[in-house]
Parts: sequence; structure tokens; C-alpha cells
Amino acid sequence: MKSAADLGIPERFNATTYFVDRHLGEGRGGKIAVECGDERVSYGQLAERVNRCGNALRNAYGVGPGDRVVLLLHDGPAFFYAFYGAIKIGAVPVPINTLWKTGDYRFVLRDSGARVLIASEALQPLVEAIARDDVPDLRHVLIVDRAGSLTDFSRVERLRSSRQALGTTSQLSGCTPPAARAPQKAACICSTTWSSARSCTRKRS
Repeated sequence: MKSAADLGIPERFNATTYFVDRHLGEGRGGKIAVECGDERVSYGQLAERVNRCGNALRNAYGVGPGDRVVLLLHDGPAFFYAFYGAIKIGAVPVPINTLWKTGDYRFVLRDSGARVLIASEALQPLVEAIARDDVPDLRHVLIVDRAGSLTDFSRVERLRSSRQALGTTSQLSGCTPPAARAPQKAACICSTTWSSARSCTRKRS
């Protein structure tokens, strides 16, 4: 089996730097990176919004390297902002299935120890049905509406009505990757991990 070094991957590697920022340095900032319905997002816009989201997670919500950020998002540009924004600051995004039920989301949030959940507005009722005591590590739930606006209701303060564009709580640039983490540390966790675990739990109960 080939090692990362054999494949030309440096010991310090951030996926966002490669999949997003690299395109700016190679002159593709104006090229389209994301197409969703009538919306088009260039690599330049993607990098800007990823930086904003990463900075917001780190500076406004206290997310650090290794912290889990659960993504309960329908298909759309906001998913990329949150996914790559989390990776850029060393956090671990956990994208989960939007067709699950409240009990499944409760299980993943508790088992992952997630500090932040970012969810689509249409799925908010399923999130609100989860009791705070059931997810003790969760500090913030960020709701993204169809226009890309964000409502933050804290698990501590329960409901806060501040509304803003996704990630604009922080500066546009200056979102840099953290110090290198051990190669074996997780960069992303897929929801199939918990699909299997949840299925086993149900069979035993």
C-alpha cells in the first residue's frame, strides 16, 4: 500500500487548501465551482464564503481543531461553505442524512460530541424536538434558510433571534489552517458510521 508521501501528499495537508484555495492561486478564481439551480458560485466566491464560515465557527462559536460540526443540510452552496470552512480550521465536519428521524439525529449528536449543528431551515422542527439534556456537548444550532441567511439559537440561551448572512460574523480573509495534526486524526466523518451503529443498537434493544 502506498503512503501519502508516495502519492506526493505533504505531511501537513488541508483539504480546503487543495480543493478550494488552490484554484485561486492557479488563476481560476472566476471559474464556476458550484452550480445549484439558477445559482452559480465561482471559486473566488467559494473561497471567500468558506473563509467567512470558518472564521465564524472558530471566532464566534469557539470551534477548534478536532471539534465535531454536524451538517444537516440539503443540497446547495451552503453545504460547501460549512464543510470546507470546518475543515479549514481543523474541525471535523460530520455530514448526515437529511431523511433520518429525530431519534437518529439525537444519537449522532450525542455520540459524536458535536459542539455545533448546522441545519437547513426545513429540518428545524426535527432539531428542536431534541431535548437539551440529551445532547450535553452541543452549544450552538445554526439554521440556514433558502436564501443562505443564518439564525443562531444557542443550546444555552435556547433561542436567539440574530439573523445574518452565512458566515459574515467574521472577517473576509485571514482564515488559515491550524498547526499540523497527527496524520491518523479524522478529517471528516461520514454518516454511514452512525447508520451501522444505530442499526445495531436497534437490533439489540
